[in-house]
Amino acid sequence: MPNGKTEPPTDQTFKVRTGTIVDHDKWISTLKKSYPVGDIAILRTELRRVFRTSKPTTVSLARSQDGSSFELSLNGAQSYGDGTTPGTSLIPELNANLPKKSGNKPTAVSIQSLEVDSGYSYYYVISNFKLPPADYAKYFRLGENPQPFEGYDYYIGLAFSVELEKDPQPKRYLDERASASLEEKATRRVQLETPQGIKDLKLNGFIRVKVEINAEGKVVRTDIQSSSIPEVNDLALAAARQWEFPQSLFSEDKTPITGFVTFRISDKPEAVKPPSQQ
Repeated sequence: MPNGKTEPPTDQTFKVRTGTIVDHDKWISTLKKSYPVGDIAILRTELRRVFRTSKPTTVSLARSQDGSSFELSLNGAQSYGDGTTPGTSLIPELNANLPKKSGNKPTAVSIQSLEVDSGYSYYYVISNFKLPPADYAKYFRLGENPQPFEGYDYYIGLAFSVELEKDPQPKRYLDERASASLEEKATRRVQLETPQGIKDLKLNGFIRVKVEINAEGKVVRTDIQSSSIPEVNDLALAAARQWEFPQSLFSEDKTPITGFVTFRISDKPEAVKPPSQQ
């Protein structure tokens, strides 16, 4: 949002039914209703299992070239519930690992405790964690020149969709390594056309799009998996929807395939390498 010209977002937690936000566009629309000031973009989505144990599930959110990083630890716990039936708490903790400032000891940036229900999604902005343009570029834009991002404040928002009753993992799921082979088999590849404004700013980055492919080889659903250049997220989704794959992939199994298609924007494409999902 514009630097110093608007009130910072609150740390209010919002709760919605997951069934009402089943794709990227509905997520963005829902988020904009809660945060009408400023631009909103999805930078990363992941499917993770969280257990009610002392060992947290850790997600690497961002890492810079000097080794500093931001990590999200997710803990699950049994809660008091309604007094009769025990409930479930999800405890997200955002930590900063800044070796130059705090050695090897992580610094807690934000800790929340959410009382969660299956089939619902929860989201909030960490209002006390404002990133200046230099840090935003360093951690979330692959170390880009921060100049194009000046004049704005950047906040991190976290969203969690909770499913306690069934496995949300697609039956035919290809990870990023297997998806590289899937891309090679595509019978139609529509490339992302870089807008002139992005070229003028000399912005580089990548967008990894999660695609669902039906038995006819058509892409029927797309979502952002990770992006370091969110200005073109919508264009990447539109391009990925036009890809096609051979029906021979479904000769023995008609179950839809879920995998990834990756787009890169750079004067030197080989220099822009998406980080591995960790």
